[in-house]
Amino acid sequence: KEFDKQNVSIFRNKDVGNISGQQETSYSYLLDVANKENNRLLLKLKKSGQDREALREAYEALKMKERQFTLSGKLAQDSGRRLRTAHQELQRIKKAWEAEQQLSVQREKDLIALKSECEVVRSSEQILRQERSKTLAELALLRDRVRELDEERRRLAKVEKFIAKHSTSESDNESTKLQTGLRNGSSRARVP
Repeated sequence: KEFDKQNVSIFRNKDVGNISGQQETSYSYLLDVANKENNRLLLKLKKSGQDREALREAYEALKMKERQFTLSGKLAQDSGRRLRTAHQELQRIKKAWEAEQQLSVQREKDLIALKSECEVVRSSEQILRQERSKTLAELALLRDRVRELDEERRRLAKVEKFIAKHSTSESDNESTKLQTGLRNGSSRARVP
C-alpha cells in the first residue's frame, strides 16, 4: 500500500513536472523495484499459467480416466452379462447334449435288441421256409397219393358197376362159359 501511495504521488508529481533529484532517485529505485516486482509477478503469473495448464491437463487426464473407467465399467457389466448369458446357454447346451447322449445310448441298446430280434426272425423265417418246402413236398406226395386213390376208387367203382351190371347176366352165362371153357381147355374163369 505504501509503494502504491508513493508511486501515485511520484506519477502525480511527474505529471506536474516538479520532480526533485531525491525524488528522481527514489523514482528510479522504485522503478527498479517495480520492474523487479513486475518481472517477479510476470514469472509468478507465467508459473501460475503453467501450473494452471498442468492442472487443466491433469484435470483432463482425470476426466479421461473417469470416462474410461465409466466406459470400462459399462463394458465390464456388458461383458459380465454376456458371460452369464453364454454360461447359461452353455449349461442348456450341455444338458441337451447329455440328454442326446442318453438317448443315443438308449437308441444303441434298442438297435442291438432289434438286430438280435431280426436275427431270431431270420432264423425263424429260414426254419419256416424249410418246413414250408417239406410241407409242399409232402403235400405234393399227398396229392399224388389222393389222385392215385381217386383213380383206384373210380376204377373199383367201375369194376363194381361192371360186376353189378354183369353179375346177373353172367351168372347165367357163367355156367355156360365154364362148360365151354372146360371144353376148350381154358382155365380162365371169372370170380364174382
